[in-house]
Amino acid sequence: MPLMGKPLSQLYSPEEILDLLYNTGFRLTGSHRETTDLVLSAFDTLTGCEKIKFSTALKGLCSVYIKTAAKNLDQPLYRNNCSMGKVQEALLSLPHKERLVVVLREILGLDYDAISNMTDLEKKDVAKLLAIGRSCLVNQLLLIAEEPKRVVHSNN
Repeated sequence: MPLMGKPLSQLYSPEEILDLLYNTGFRLTGSHRETTDLVLSAFDTLTGCEKIKFSTALKGLCSVYIKTAAKNLDQPLYRNNCSMGKVQEALLSLPHKERLVVVLREILGLDYDAISNMTDLEKKDVAKLLAIGRSCLVNQLLLIAEEPKRVVHSNN
């Protein structure tokens, strides 16, 4: 899924845009229902556009995500889901801004300038949030790796 080597300004097919937005949205929310709402809201912001660039659609998704997260600050951003992978679980435990920049950089492969443009954050803030987010992920994943493994013994 990373876009490395593909410019943001390239025209993607509608199916590619939808797939990229959905995958990005799921990394941000961890919920199929919330991802669907997020992607639909992002497309609502694009009403009237005949040709949609991925960069425009992604900026809409980021904008909707930031506004939604800001409105729901009193609700937990972390959704406990036992079927989720440990990396996704750690990702969802990050505060919303750190999570957004980590997903844009590490999942989509965007550079700092593109992330700054997508999120309306200053480049130095992107760098700071990315460093904090990465550090938190590393610490959480190290803790998971150090947890004792449960061994089930059979009596056979």
